[in-house]
Amino acid sequence: MHNRPPAGCHTAPVLPTSPAGVPARPSPTAGPARALLHVLLAGLLGILSALVGAPVVIASTFGGWTAVLVALAVVTAVACALAVALDRTAGPGGCGRPGSLSRGIALGLVSSGAVAVLGYVALQEDIGDGLPVMLRYAAAGLPFAAVAGLQWPGVVRIVTAVVLVGATAAVAIPHSQHEAREVHAERVVTEVGTTEPPWVTEADGYRLSASQVTGTPLIWTRLERADLRPDAVLWLFRDDPVNTAAADPCAATSLWTPDGDQPMTSCGIVRDGVWLRASAGWQELARYEADVRVGVTAAPEVPVPVLEQALAAARPMTDDAYAVWLDEGLTPGR
Repeated sequence: MHNRPPAGCHTAPVLPTSPAGVPARPSPTAGPARALLHVLLAGLLGILSALVGAPVVIASTFGGWTAVLVALAVVTAVACALAVALDRTAGPGGCGRPGSLSRGIALGLVSSGAVAVLGYVALQEDIGDGLPVMLRYAAAGLPFAAVAGLQWPGVVRIVTAVVLVGATAAVAIPHSQHEAREVHAERVVTEVGTTEPPWVTEADGYRLSASQVTGTPLIWTRLERADLRPDAVLWLFRDDPVNTAAADPCAATSLWTPDGDQPMTSCGIVRDGVWLRASAGWQELARYEADVRVGVTAAPEVPVPVLEQALAAARPMTDDAYAVWLDEGLTPGR
């Protein structure tokens, strides 16, 4: 009378006899349903370990790193013991495959370590703060489920590996791109003063020159006449917004110019949101918007209609031009 394999398990065809004449031992395998059950139960084991172990580990932090390591060791040992039992009942061991002890220890040890590391990183980086608490605990089941899936031979292991690689890429690639953008933005702020692009414009008889940084959100862009008259230069600027309801532009006592801060001698509103201010050597026509203050500064000899034309055509530098400007302006090798 033959022993039938447990439910969900089957025996692979017997291989030919070895050269010594000893028949090869059949390899116990399982159907997808049993493997899926083991993976799901392993995930539940991970959630249970997190629910019980997290308060223990958190409480141990009051005793220092030694207490934390002891608490982690105890929680991991319990997870390993339960993983061995799970392997022998619903896992490969339940189908007669030897090695339940090693597989169970591997499942509990590797998965618990992964949960501990990921949890620590999440706390340090404030990842998942907006998620419900139970959803954070549920995430602890993913490493357990993944390791359990890798312990089944054949299709289950292949599918699990593909899912792991895909999930890792889906998380790691956007994260690395975000980190690169953050590093680049910090470098731009350090060397330029803002991540906002300079503004450009056109005016009849003028040609656009280089934009100049000040180490602040204020960026000047020079426009020169075709005849290069120095008294006819236009300076287009962009700066942080100013709330005109809280700070009247005409209430200021000084005007910031390309020559520095100068006493303001006159000020008047031209139309809604646009002011014309002047010092002894400069005049400024500026537009105050909710997200930016942009204006044109020039010598008093420059006609106001020229400033009006340049201000009306003012716009942020295109992304491509901004990238070229940063490449040319940022310190090489940093």
